[in-house]
Amino acid sequence: MDKATVIYGADQKVNLTNINWEAMQTAILAEIGDEPIGTAIAGAKKAIDEAKKDKGLQKPYVKVGLVDGSLVMRIKDPRPLIDKELDTVLVRQFKQKKDAYQKMLAKTGNGSDRGVVVSLDPKDKVIKESADSVAKQRKLGEDAPLRRVGEDYSDRDKAHTGKAVDDEKLKETPFANSSDAPVVILAHGTPLGKVGSGKVHATEFANKKPAEIITYLKKSLPTTYAGVVYLDGCYTAAGNTPLNFAKQVYDGLVKAGYFYLQVKGNLGMARTVNGKECVTPAEIETAYEEAKNEKEKLEKDQKVLAVPYDKAIGVAIDKENKIKLEARIAGRKSPDQYNDDDKKKLQEIDTVLKAIKIRRANDPKLGKIDKRIVELAAIIAKPEYNIEALTGTWGPEKMAPKK
Repeated sequence: MDKATVIYGADQKVNLTNINWEAMQTAILAEIGDEPIGTAIAGAKKAIDEAKKDKGLQKPYVKVGLVDGSLVMRIKDPRPLIDKELDTVLVRQFKQKKDAYQKMLAKTGNGSDRGVVVSLDPKDKVIKESADSVAKQRKLGEDAPLRRVGEDYSDRDKAHTGKAVDDEKLKETPFANSSDAPVVILAHGTPLGKVGSGKVHATEFANKKPAEIITYLKKSLPTTYAGVVYLDGCYTAAGNTPLNFAKQVYDGLVKAGYFYLQVKGNLGMARTVNGKECVTPAEIETAYEEAKNEKEKLEKDQKVLAVPYDKAIGVAIDKENKIKLEARIAGRKSPDQYNDDDKKKLQEIDTVLKAIKIRRANDPKLGKIDKRIVELAAIIAKPEYNIEALTGTWGPEKMAPKK
């Protein structure tokens, strides 16, 4: 522990019985701002109680300082030949949090409050339409960051830019002028896992892994950013698993020193409707997966049962085509040029075709399958369980300093 980093107990006069816990907390929060450290202090108190029972310690003193970037409370035996130290971590990434806090205090807030909407796959028709819809119709308050009690977002609840930024290959830096207004990034999420298992999650977003999205955001999003990054794609927040996509992105950003932002994703399959996201929860999407499987099975059964009818229709159509070909060869190239014999033969074939179709429609097995396939197609095409703004959010690690 470097002496220069010690913020409490530097004079080595604090022992196990005269610790001023309030003074210790005040010293810590003066460096990193308002952060809940009660649990860490409780752990430190427990460590002190255990140390009091340790007969191997003689007249130990207590100090608080930096060890490998984290703030640690150290209990140290002062005897020169005794190398005994007991460490308790109070604040992880303390050095980064201290630096971030100082930057937040110096933040001018000159960035744009209009938010940013980014399309990571502008060539995809669905993504382009969704990005345009969000940019033109969504309000900032839809994606407002966590606020303190008594604070709201009404003063900044303006429309987005009205135009989405196309950023297909993650090469642009569209966030350089962002203040704390939301950043909405639209792309397809690629799911993995069995729907309904609780483990389904997006493995990629815009065909990119979490590490690539983190690198992309770090290009121009300042570490003082205190808004919401919304990874608006299917399954980006789904899955009770360490592989949860949005959680991986959030953890990576925190590790990189982004302590004040939040990362949000969708808890299932998402569709953009009038600038809003309607999400089908991954846990109840089982119904659509089952509908898809049932439809595929019924279509196979339908194909087998329809063979006799399809063959009969094929034979009739072949005869029809033969009559039309013979008429063309004879110079009768259009229906209005057909003679009475042509018309009679074609009418007989038309009657046969109608009869076959009627028999097929009245086939009890096929009729039942046809009806069920239509029902299943409707379920798959338009799920009934869409829920607006069904999202998962991580962060912030720390609240921004009060203005």
